[in-house]
Amino acid sequence: MDHQAPLPSAATLAELHARQEQVALDAMTTGPPPLQGAGIVMVAGGPALTAAWVAIAILREVQRCDLPIQVWHLGPDELTPAMRRLPERFEVEMVDAFAERREHPMRRLGPWECKAYAALRSPFRHVILLDADNVPLIDPATLLAAPEYAETGTIFWPDNHMHLPDSPVWDLFGVPYREELEVESGQVVIDTARCWTPLSLAVHYNAWSDVYYRYIYGDKETFHFAWRRLDQPWAMPEGRPHSVYFDKVTPHGRKRMTAALEQRDFQGNIIFHHRTGAKWTIDGENVSTGRPDLDDACLDALAELRTLQDAPPIGKVNACVGRPPRLGSSTLEPS
Repeated sequence: MDHQAPLPSAATLAELHARQEQVALDAMTTGPPPLQGAGIVMVAGGPALTAAWVAIAILREVQRCDLPIQVWHLGPDELTPAMRRLPERFEVEMVDAFAERREHPMRRLGPWECKAYAALRSPFRHVILLDADNVPLIDPATLLAAPEYAETGTIFWPDNHMHLPDSPVWDLFGVPYREELEVESGQVVIDTARCWTPLSLAVHYNAWSDVYYRYIYGDKETFHFAWRRLDQPWAMPEGRPHSVYFDKVTPHGRKRMTAALEQRDFQGNIIFHHRTGAKWTIDGENVSTGRPDLDDACLDALAELRTLQDAPPIGKVNACVGRPPRLGSSTLEPS
C-alpha cells in the first residue's frame, strides 16, 4: 500500500468505475447459486497453517463449535503432512482455490485475494470468514442469532484507523467521504444470499489487487468499500478493537509491539483474539493471550501439531495437478 499513490488518470478512473458497475449489474442479474446452512471459511496455507490448526482446535475442542469448516489453500504445495490430517482430526474440508479457479476464474489469487473469493464460492449461505490467526473466544455460531445480523445480513468489526477526507480512496471507489473507521477483516459474518452483489464487487476489487492494494491495506477495505459503493447496510459493534501488546527484543533494544487485536460483540464482550503481530509458532516462544486456560489449550494444540510435523504424508487432499500461474498483470487492460 502506498498512501502517496496518485489517483489514476480521469480516463482510467472512469474505466475502473464502469467495471465496478458492470460487476454489480452482472451479480444482480444472475443472483447467487443455491446456498444453504452456515459454515466457517478460512484461508490458510504454508506457515499460516500452524495458526489455522490452533484456531480450529479451539473452535472444536474449547468452544464446541460444530459448524462445518472449510480451509482454503493455494495448491497442494501449501499442505504439510500434518495439515493433511486436519480433515480427519477436526472434521474440516480442505479446498484447493487453484482448482476452484478453473471453474470460476479469478484474475489474481493470493492469500488476501482468496478471502472474499472463498466466501463467495463456499456452499454456505451464512459465512463466518475467519483469518487463520484469529482465536475465537466464543462459538461464533452464536453471532448468527444476533438481531443486528438479522436486520442487515452483515457484521463487520472496526479497525483502529480511518481514511482522511483527502485520501484518494473515496474517488477510487466512487464513495462519498464518511468519517468512519476502516473495517478489520480478521472476522466477517455475511449472509451471502442477501449480500451477493456487494460480495461479488469485493471479489472484483481483490481480483484487481495490483490496482486497489496500492491504496488500501490488503483485502480488508475491499469489503468496506464494496458495501459502501452499493449502499448495503451492515452492523458493527461499538468501539475500537482492544490492542494486546508485548515487548519484543530487537537489535535496537526492546520494542513494544502489538500482539493481537481483540474484537467485541454487541454487548461489549471480547469474543475474538486476532494475533496480528504475534503468530503462533511450533519452534519458538509464543506470546500469551492473557488468558491462562486459553494459553494452555493453544499450547496443547501446538504440541500435538509438533508431533505430526514429521509424520509421513497420507496422500493429497483435494489437490489440483500442478500450480497454475498467477494471472494478471500490472496494467488495466481486460484480462
